[in-house]
Amino acid sequence: NQSVKKARQREESLAAMNSALLAISSVLNLTELLHKFVETSAKLVQAGLCTFFQLTPDREELVAQAIYDSTGKWKDATQTGSREKHDDLIEMIRLPFHNSLLAEMVEAGSFFYLDTMMLEELAQASGEGGAIFLRETHSHKMLMIPVRYQTEIVGILAVHTPWQDRVFRPEEVSTLLAISSQAASAIRNAQLFEQIRDANAELKRMDKLKDEFIVTASHELRTPLSAISGYASLLKRQSSRITPQQVLRYGTKISGATQQLIDLVANMTEAAKMGAIDKKLELQVGPVQLLAAAEIASTMLSINIEQKIIMHIDPQLWVTCDALPLRQVITNLLDNAAKYSPPTGQIVITASETTLSQLPEGQVDYSKLVNGEDPEVVLVRVRDEGDGIPLEDQEKIFEKFVRASRSLTTPVRGSGLGLYICRRYIEAMGGKLWLEMSVPGEGSIFSFYLPRIEAPPIES
Repeated sequence: NQSVKKARQREESLAAMNSALLAISSVLNLTELLHKFVETSAKLVQAGLCTFFQLTPDREELVAQAIYDSTGKWKDATQTGSREKHDDLIEMIRLPFHNSLLAEMVEAGSFFYLDTMMLEELAQASGEGGAIFLRETHSHKMLMIPVRYQTEIVGILAVHTPWQDRVFRPEEVSTLLAISSQAASAIRNAQLFEQIRDANAELKRMDKLKDEFIVTASHELRTPLSAISGYASLLKRQSSRITPQQVLRYGTKISGATQQLIDLVANMTEAAKMGAIDKKLELQVGPVQLLAAAEIASTMLSINIEQKIIMHIDPQLWVTCDALPLRQVITNLLDNAAKYSPPTGQIVITASETTLSQLPEGQVDYSKLVNGEDPEVVLVRVRDEGDGIPLEDQEKIFEKFVRASRSLTTPVRGSGLGLYICRRYIEAMGGKLWLEMSVPGEGSIFSFYLPRIEAPPIES
């Protein structure tokens, strides 16, 4: 009878494990998969708490992705009004991996236990979220199972029961090893599925933008071409009785329309040459006087705009960049400001010396703040007096083919490539470009910075 009972228990255990493996393998949503993984693992071995930690791509940390707590205490502590907030809170639980106790033990075997001393050592090496988790789950012994896809570590499954010094039976460990192996393949499949889904969504988005661009570009090309054709016809028909003032007016209109065409084609050509977002741009970087670059851009643009351009730039400010792209960036920013400002308005361009750490928090490149260094930069601002940019467009205006206004009847014209080109150039030259401020009825401020250098010595 005892052997029959054991055989039946073994059969039920295998059936439960097979059911669990099938359930995990059938899920393609990564979040749902991970929650099912920890819940199933905990229930199969009757553990109080089970957590899956995913290894970050740089292999520096293990980040909690899913927690199952049969007691409800830890779940209640992290429960919030939405799944997104709940998951964000869970992801605050981070454990160190690179050169840590965990990395050593993962290399040593297929599973291992952490006792109270090891858990405290790990808590001291962890951030606040990880330390709270390790201490407040009251684990006396925690079973850690590395989750591997082929030979690659995907993460670690942590299984234990709070307040207990529990060592799992060999068959329970075997069950967890089997389900972890299956979960690793399922996790990789779910990740690939999400990547394909996101790539398809991006392709659809770009295809939609392309279609919108074709429609917009056809209107943009037709408008100056119609102006050129119309005024040229007037000159031809009225050649015998036209006055010098009319010739000048028609010629000015034709010149303006021609310049509009040149700018449109130049932006389209420039964006095409830039290629993919990860393509490295070929630049000739050297010392450039910011004031000289701004004056050239302002002089070229002032012929075609009515607004007054005011500059506050110290002639001693020099930056490291390519002079031609810098002039194009300033020209594009000034031209954008003119398009959205009233004819009687002012466009102000200012520059100031600062350091990287003093920039707005979202624009600081912390990888450059190493060994106590705080590189000097020149911060440039272009302020207009336009209507401002709608909030829903502010995150998109630096993308290809995107304009603040999508209306084809708007008097503001453009290809939607200018800001995209500007950002690509500035980032390629070691800086950043962003929309600093935009208030309806007050205008916008676009800002960028570039590395500062001392003025080169004057050659005799």
